Amino acid sequence: MKKVIFIMPIANQTCTSCKCTKPVDAFYKRNNRPSGRQTHSECKDCLKARASKRYHSDPERVLDMQQCRLYGITMDELAAMRKEANGICQACERPGEGNYKRLVIDHDHKTGKVRGLICQKCNTVLGLVNDNINTLENLAQFITEHNA
Repeated sequence: MKKVIFIMPIANQTCTSCKCTKPVDAFYKRNNRPSGRQTHSECKDCLKARASKRYHSDPERVLDMQQCRLYGITMDELAAMRKEANGICQACERPGEGNYKRLVIDHDHKTGKVRGLICQKCNTVLGLVNDNINTLENLAQFITEHNA
């Protein structure tokens, strides 16, 4: 008995940006689109180029947008937080230093609630002690006892 193998042709799609017709796997997939369209209208190369251009034109805004999306806040809320902090860490009350001048959004890892803007050093300390208040108090006591 002869085995019959059916080969499905690879569908092609035309990119709306570069107008090139490419195989469907050259486009990112989309799920649950009301239009029923399964892929983006722009090819991966064009989307990457557009994202790179947007990032290089205003990297601070792109970083802010990513942070807002990650922590579930609006750009207006972040702007208000930045205005309130005035470039000063809300934990150590110093401005950021060197490559870490940008204040970062701090949040409670258990609840996800945003607490405020702090410097990278303070954010690292909180992460290293897993936001444990007892550990921080013990560290403060240790420093006090061993500070000549």
